[in-house]
Amino acid sequence: MGNTFRKTVRNMNQKYQRQPNEATLSSNQKKRLFKQTKMYILVQEILESLEEHHLKHNETIRSFLPLTNDGANISFMTSGIMGLYHPKSKKAKKYVNDFHDLRGNRLFIFTSQRIIFMTIIEYLDQELFYTYPYDKIETITLKKNTLGYFDWEKGFPPARKKMYTYFFDFECDNAIFSELFSEMDGKIVLEQVNKIEEMKHIAVSEEVYRQRAFDALLNNPLFGYRVTKFISYGLILLFLTFLIGLFFGMGPFAVYLR
Repeated sequence: MGNTFRKTVRNMNQKYQRQPNEATLSSNQKKRLFKQTKMYILVQEILESLEEHHLKHNETIRSFLPLTNDGANISFMTSGIMGLYHPKSKKAKKYVNDFHDLRGNRLFIFTSQRIIFMTIIEYLDQELFYTYPYDKIETITLKKNTLGYFDWEKGFPPARKKMYTYFFDFECDNAIFSELFSEMDGKIVLEQVNKIEEMKHIAVSEEVYRQRAFDALLNNPLFGYRVTKFISYGLILLFLTFLIGLFFGMGPFAVYLR
């Protein structure tokens, strides 16, 4: 079935929605289409509310992307215990009942003046969102990553495939935003960075930029990933050296294993 929120937002961002002939739809297809239509209306209402009550004079929405727990996006802060949320308003409770989501569905919005990030249920409940003005951002990190995996859908032997993602990061005042985008969404981000006039001063880099050295070490996902990778390789090498000493009597562990 896929993620309803992700499909709906992508369709809206492309300014069209496919509407197949309802007479040819099965019962399950009709239910999916009905759910997608409800999501379409909900997201449209959120965008209209944002434009009417929160955007500044002459500020317009340029593009928006869906962030979900079942895609390429980072989800450890919006799933499991961290994803729990107790809705209070009728709108938020109805959203949970209709779409069975708490903090998983999020919107990442480019306006003409800033980036806006929101969790759908928090906006419905409190009209809560986070804002990052372009004039406060010096550098954006956009790094393409490649992940290889085996596809077992067609049986043995599995097909070797690759998945591409974009690591996205920036610092705005004292706030740090980090996210993973799919290849498709990463290209949209890059397109907006190059297209929006107010973003032209922002440098685009593959390295993470931090104003303070402390943040460059402790609040740097890329640095943490590299350290973790180095430790993993070191542990594998240590284990192989141990096995060589155990079975062949060679290497630094040989003298201890006699």
